[in-house]
Amino acid sequence: MHTNIDTSPRTHARKSWVAGGVISALTSLRNSLRNRIEVSALSEMTDHQLADIGLTRDDVKSALAAPLACDPAASLIKARRENIRRA
Repeated sequence: MHTNIDTSPRTHARKSWVAGGVISALTSLRNSLRNRIEVSALSEMTDHQLADIGLTRDDVKSALAAPLACDPAASLIKARRENIRRA
């Protein structure tokens, strides 16, 4: 029995590209989930401690309310910049 399997360099490159994209997406999701755990620890801080690092309790809540695929650390970085700019 003969199966027609394309083993051309182009096919291998395409498979590598797809695999790389999947690995990248999984790595990004893993980092986002790890950062979500770290950010959740910020909710244990007092309002004064959060203010010392340029954040508010609402900043932390908003970051954690974002979809799981979104990195909450990026949201907090943006919020901190805005808070500092307003101060």
